[in-house]
Amino acid sequence: MLLPATYMLPAVRRSSCCPASTTAPQYGGSTTAILINLPGEASSVVTALDGYRMAQQGRAGAALATAAIGSFFAGTVATFVIAFLAPPLATVALQFQSPNTSR
Repeated sequence: MLLPATYMLPAVRRSSCCPASTTAPQYGGSTTAILINLPGEASSVVTALDGYRMAQQGRAGAALATAAIGSFFAGTVATFVIAFLAPPLATVALQFQSPNTSR
């Protein structure tokens, strides 16, 4: 749903929307995993194990905050890694050529 809105944006803003659109659902799945022990996706199963126990002990706020901070940190680090590795990877990718089929 976010993709059509990015067509008119400059390249820097467009590239910052992509990580946001992938990390937001990850955090959303952890909310249901923590509060009602129902993981939204496979990556939230581990969150459901510890987070739901914390919610039963009355520490749901701490579990949700930990999930939010962890999601933000991981998303930020992954965005910087992709931003710094993209130029060298693009250089390597442009060196690929089709094999010479005529012998």
